[in-house]
Amino acid sequence: MTSALTSSSVQSRLDALPVNDDWGVAAAALLLGAAHGDGFSDLHLQPSREGLLARGRRDGELVPLARIPAARRDLLLSRFKVMARLAAFVRNEPQDGRIEWKPEGAASPLILRAAFLPMLHGESLVVRFPREETGLSSLESLGMTAPVRAAFEEALQTREGTLLLTGPGGSGKTTTLYALLRALHDRHGDRLNMLSIEDPVERDLPFAGQVQVNEAQGMTFDKALRAALRQDPNVLLIGEIRDTETARIAIQAGTSGHLVLSTLHAGRAARVFTRLLSMGVEPYQAASALIGAGAQRLARCLCPECRVPARGVAGMERGPGCEACGGTGHAGRAGLFELARVTEPLRELILARAGAHAIAEAAAERQAGDLAAQARDLVAAGTISQAEADFVLGPGDFTL
Repeated sequence: MTSALTSSSVQSRLDALPVNDDWGVAAAALLLGAAHGDGFSDLHLQPSREGLLARGRRDGELVPLARIPAARRDLLLSRFKVMARLAAFVRNEPQDGRIEWKPEGAASPLILRAAFLPMLHGESLVVRFPREETGLSSLESLGMTAPVRAAFEEALQTREGTLLLTGPGGSGKTTTLYALLRALHDRHGDRLNMLSIEDPVERDLPFAGQVQVNEAQGMTFDKALRAALRQDPNVLLIGEIRDTETARIAIQAGTSGHLVLSTLHAGRAARVFTRLLSMGVEPYQAASALIGAGAQRLARCLCPECRVPARGVAGMERGPGCEACGGTGHAGRAGLFELARVTEPLRELILARAGAHAIAEAAAERQAGDLAAQARDLVAAGTISQAEADFVLGPGDFTL
């Protein structure tokens, strides 16, 4: 990784580039190099009337990098489209592609995911960088409380059913899913046939077959999922349930001899059950398939020496020394976890299509961990700030 660049230095280097036909090529290379060198997980280009705002996401926050004037906006976006092998003339439709980019001094190229979205003042672009290979996390290393970890380990003893995780982007859901697969492999070795369907594949797993979704070539989540079920898997990891069809297939797979692990956008663990019903999953399928629903967040830890949020790493591991003060105090992010197991009373409420509050209350009765309670404990211990807790969970009461 190259040395970190300040937003002022990125802006000055962009301003110094010769404005000619190759400006977009040089500007794209500069922004990618700056974002990668500073450890960002994503590069965001957001349009406005004045041009593009370039920002990078690190530890869940967006950091301003530079502003690109409107006169050069199309040059930059067109270059990124060429790199992603997309149609540069298409500006009124969403486009997704992949960029093969080799950082300066790197031995091999990186595969970056690029997503274009038309907006009021032009197109928005988000480029996602792959995580650095730091070794596959174990359940023990994620920072779960003992009750939460025990609940996950109990859920993994089930040979069939569907276990879902929820949380915002960048909250470590994929890291947890991989850790669950590793725990199963550690327990059963090569006796299990484990398959994953992901977009993108974030880590090469030596003990699982992995399918890369490619919607441009017709390999959608639901099509890949149907094909994977014909491979007779014991364990099936689905990177994300995005639509009703994928949800129905995933839930059905959980009732037909497969252990299914996946993610869903729902906010809290207790909200996963009603979220599935709202997506069109039949109550009897959800009630019979679900074995649990978890939620998680990542909160930036305070440096023990200067007491400011110290730069961490993309995940739940401990980072190197604090860059804010130059001290040796370890930085990183703390994980917040909760897991609601499915009980018979909860199944009856799901079958009856009970209200969201009644289902949430029943789920909370046998829930291991609580995001808000863990955040309060970390604030009291001086591990994270109250401002960080408010940012991660939202200010005020964090209810079901």
